[in-house]
Amino acid sequence: MATSLRDRLPKAPGWLRAAGGYALLLALGTLGYLALLFGLSLLLGQAVPGLSPLTLGLLLAVLALLVLPALPGLRQRLPTLLAWPATEPEDLINLSRALTEALDLVSVADRLREHIQQRLDPEAIHIFALDADEHEFTALPEGPRPTSDLRFRVDGPLAETLRAHRRTWLLPPTGAPAALAGDRARLNVLGAVAFTPIFEQDHLVGWIALGPRQSGGAYDRQAAAYLEALADQAALAIARARTFANLERRVRELNVLTRVAQAINFTRSFDDLLELIYTQTTHLIPAKDFRIALMEEPSQRLRYAFVAVGTERLYDLEGQAVPEDGSLLARVARQGTPLWVPDYQAACLAEGMEPESPLHAWMAVPLHAGARPLGAIALGNANPEVEYTEDQFRFLQAIGEQAAGAIVKARLYQQAEERARQLATLNQAAAEMAATLELAPLLQRILARAVELTESEAGLLALADEDTDDLVVQVASGPFAAHLPGRRVTKGRGLLGAVAQSGKPLRVDRPEEEHRWPSLPEEAQGLQPRALLLAPMQAKDRVVGVLEVANKRDQAGYDEDDLALLAAFAAQAAVAVENARLYTLTDQALAARVEELSVMQRIDRDLSATLDFDRALEITLSWALRHTGADAGLIVVPQQDRAVAGVAMGYPEGYEPEAGQEVPPELGALEQVLHSGQPRQVGDLATEKEVRGLHPAARSLAAVPLLREGRAVAAMLLESRQAYFFNDDRLAFLTRLADHASIALANALLYAEVQAANLAKTEFVSFVSHELKTPMTSIKGYADLLAQGTVGPINEAQANFLNTIRSNVDRMATLVSDLSDISRIEAGRLRLEFEAVPIAEVVEEVVRSVQERVEAKGQHLEIQMPQNLPLAWGDRTRLIQVLTNLVSNANKYTPQGGRITLTVEATENRWDPEGAPRVLHLAVADTGIGIS
Repeated sequence: MATSLRDRLPKAPGWLRAAGGYALLLALGTLGYLALLFGLSLLLGQAVPGLSPLTLGLLLAVLALLVLPALPGLRQRLPTLLAWPATEPEDLINLSRALTEALDLVSVADRLREHIQQRLDPEAIHIFALDADEHEFTALPEGPRPTSDLRFRVDGPLAETLRAHRRTWLLPPTGAPAALAGDRARLNVLGAVAFTPIFEQDHLVGWIALGPRQSGGAYDRQAAAYLEALADQAALAIARARTFANLERRVRELNVLTRVAQAINFTRSFDDLLELIYTQTTHLIPAKDFRIALMEEPSQRLRYAFVAVGTERLYDLEGQAVPEDGSLLARVARQGTPLWVPDYQAACLAEGMEPESPLHAWMAVPLHAGARPLGAIALGNANPEVEYTEDQFRFLQAIGEQAAGAIVKARLYQQAEERARQLATLNQAAAEMAATLELAPLLQRILARAVELTESEAGLLALADEDTDDLVVQVASGPFAAHLPGRRVTKGRGLLGAVAQSGKPLRVDRPEEEHRWPSLPEEAQGLQPRALLLAPMQAKDRVVGVLEVANKRDQAGYDEDDLALLAAFAAQAAVAVENARLYTLTDQALAARVEELSVMQRIDRDLSATLDFDRALEITLSWALRHTGADAGLIVVPQQDRAVAGVAMGYPEGYEPEAGQEVPPELGALEQVLHSGQPRQVGDLATEKEVRGLHPAARSLAAVPLLREGRAVAAMLLESRQAYFFNDDRLAFLTRLADHASIALANALLYAEVQAANLAKTEFVSFVSHELKTPMTSIKGYADLLAQGTVGPINEAQANFLNTIRSNVDRMATLVSDLSDISRIEAGRLRLEFEAVPIAEVVEEVVRSVQERVEAKGQHLEIQMPQNLPLAWGDRTRLIQVLTNLVSNANKYTPQGGRITLTVEATENRWDPEGAPRVLHLAVADTGIGIS
């Protein structure tokens, strides 16, 4: 084991060492004086008398003035040689004054570093102090951070070594000895070579650790004495700082308790109160695991209300049940006895419990409201070096006493606030339900409000089937929401059926123990129930449905207030559902009527779009099948004394009659309907012998006449595979459809007659035109021969008669030609032969044909047409015909001597936006009376 430097020298007080030094100087001076006298006596051969004491004193003073200035280092070396004190009293007085002004450990460390740096100039200075809470020695900070992150245990090798030496201890050059093996790695990282312990009443409270001196020299006995003197002063300052720190801690504890007491009066939010308790408690007591467990009402289950591990709040654990048989926290809460254990793991194992967390130090205090247990607060630390003190345990108890009262008040306030919110929500829900008359969204809203009112995780709403009295699930929310709608529950079966049968609300605190749950298999598959509420929806002494909610969101159970609230809401919901049902029935009837009117409008539009009789029959039958849902249909048309098929749809192959095929009289009683003009229906063909259907699988049919002015223009037959399919509503629709269709059919018949008349006219015109052309050709030919004198000379009167005959024949040929064109146009048989036409040739032909008439009236025909015009795309003959008609009209209505102008130009198409971009524009203008 290494020995300290001062162990090699005798320990003596400072004043004694100083006196010895001055005595030695006096002795040396005296011996020198005697040696001087002896030498003079030898030189003189006689004894030399000694000087008087006064003379001797003056001589020694002169000697000191002469000798000592010549040895400037003697004064400094003597204290070391003679073991004089290394610290002047003024240094210690200044340090003591500076340390007296320091009221915390950081300030004490700063003062010590300042004096050590000035005197010894080490490379590093570390001042370690005892952390009572952590039971470790930690380096005090210099600035914002500690000078080292290393920690040394209170019972570690280095601490034991310093306790044993009690003086400055130097680390040997060979490194830490074997006794310090446990702290060897820390010492290597720290890099210190000199350690001076700081004791407070024989208790090691810290030490000063110095690195090597920057000058390279070693720490000697003078440095050791200096450090020990500083350590003595530091011990007093550290004790004073710790006392002041304890006072501050007490003040902080009182402040925390005061803040908690004040928070009781001002904090209304239950969660904020728990957060406040956690924050204020862990502000003074180090805890890595903090938990508050509370008893839920009315089940008295113990559940976590607040859990924080490290600096993170674990919301997933909050609301979970505390293990009753395997938890020290549950024991504290149930028995009402506080518990403080140094090793949580060992304490749990000793009680045969499985530790909930890997904690070391742990303590818990109960929460009481009078004699009633509320829960418990527990906190712990996983660091094995941390141990909770008795003061911390007493402080936690004080926090628990105040927290219990605060929790009771917060719970009462929360309950009152919750009831007020529920009532407000209930009123709002009632208003919303009254404003909603559509059943589907109303049911969704009722369930959502029920889940919101009771703060539940899931729910369902089932309505009673009016025909079977079974419950049918309409809407659901939660894990099983996708599988339940549409499911049926027999009345009296399961919890749902039991509530529907009894008409009384039901609360189930432990569904897993209830043999009537689940009512449906899907409930058990999708939900792990903790609690259930069921309420009947009663309207006019009849249960119209059942509301069920499950699992309160805060993990607590339902109470009687929750059940009463759900029952009140269910009663209001039942009235809303009944109103919605009545409205739905009325609305459905109105919607059906509106839909029928819309259908009729579309039918009228479709029928108005055609004047074809057969197409009108198809449209009528198609809409009849589509709207009624019948399987097949047939429309027959009367012809003289029989009925023939007009159009058929939906019949299997081999059963559908062909158009124009005669139908037998017994088929659908159609002949009777045509004659009587009255509709007829057969509910079940199996019971009817006189009437049969056309479809092989038909069970029922309906026959409706299509009347026009009291006369049946057709009859419609519809067939269905279902018996009694055609009710009064369907038959009424078919009757109204027949009324609308009969008008279209009558119009189609009239149109057909008009078309036939037009066709006859066209054929007559064509026939007349063809038959007139032959005699007119003969008349014109013979008139020309007579005019030419072929059969003999003619006189002037005969020539005039022949010219008149020729003129009238030409006129008649023109009329016949025009009549043929009109006939062709009306018949849609006028064909145009398009080709590239030189427009100049068309103009020349027109001018040549009208030139004689123009000259006869003394008119002037002017042609304005540029050269090199592009070709036109058109029918040459028809272009000549049109242009000739225009010029002829101009000639006819322009007076004698008038002017006719024919203009041709190539220009942009300004007349037809969808036509060619460029066109040839021909215009005829005259000075006649004009046309409007």
